[in-house]
Amino acid sequence: AAPGNVPCAPSGSTNWGTSRNGASGLTYIGGCTGPRAFFWNRTTNTTTVMAIPSPITGNAQARTNNMSDDGRTLAGWIVCAGNPMCRGGRQGVAWDSVTGQFFDFSTAFGASVGEAYNANSDGSAVVGLNAGTNRLAWLWRHGEGFTLLPNLPVPSGNPSGSALDVSDDGNVVVGATSVSLTNFFVPSIWTPETGNLNLDTFVQAMGTDLAQWTTLRSPLALTPDGTTMTGLGNGPPGTNFGAYRLKISTAIVCFNSSTGPRTLRVGFPQPFRQYMEHGATVGFCPTTSNLEEDPGFFTLKQ
Repeated sequence: AAPGNVPCAPSGSTNWGTSRNGASGLTYIGGCTGPRAFFWNRTTNTTTVMAIPSPITGNAQARTNNMSDDGRTLAGWIVCAGNPMCRGGRQGVAWDSVTGQFFDFSTAFGASVGEAYNANSDGSAVVGLNAGTNRLAWLWRHGEGFTLLPNLPVPSGNPSGSALDVSDDGNVVVGATSVSLTNFFVPSIWTPETGNLNLDTFVQAMGTDLAQWTTLRSPLALTPDGTTMTGLGNGPPGTNFGAYRLKISTAIVCFNSSTGPRTLRVGFPQPFRQYMEHGATVGFCPTTSNLEEDPGFFTLKQ
């Protein structure tokens, strides 16, 4: 148990993220009014309650959502009041589990930034929810700062953007646009070259039939290379949610070569990104049904 843990019945602590060398989540310090983020170190079998910096005191609350694979960057949120840093609601923060250093994304952004949801393997990229007044998904990269991901179109309501996982190079992000207080989700996939795309539409443009799904709803986790995701999808009307695993090792693009439009199957994500950078579009060319393997027009993007 964490130092000072007094359970909030029936829970003493909950685990929200794991890594090669530990786990993190929420523990109650002094009972129900004091949820705090913790890190358990597998090597030393010790638990550290992550500090909330002074002068934030009193009933400040905190939790991690997930962590980097090396166990050092803990991505999560705080709720606090009585300080200029406290901007209301769940506010995105991160802790360094080794040094205890605290990082507030709202202060770095200069406006309200919602909870941090996940990090890549070494913590150099962090993603999260609800940045700014338009409540956009966000990507933060060490040394580069913030990239905001536009919300996808929704029929009605006030949309909210979520970036839920990121590849190790920071160039593939999965998430969703949702509408508050409803069960409406539009799944998304982002690269620097394409911007934020509807994942359902992207998959169908590859020729994949989504007959067993109404929508891929919420892609929740992504492999370090950005090729494989798992998530929660909606089945056909009248059925329940279901888990899925989606592997995108290749993608189909339409590229206007010197000989005219050509439909190409290219590797994903690096070759795909290179073609997008040179003006290709996602999916089959409307003027040709002939599918060719990538002839290698471009050097791989690093």
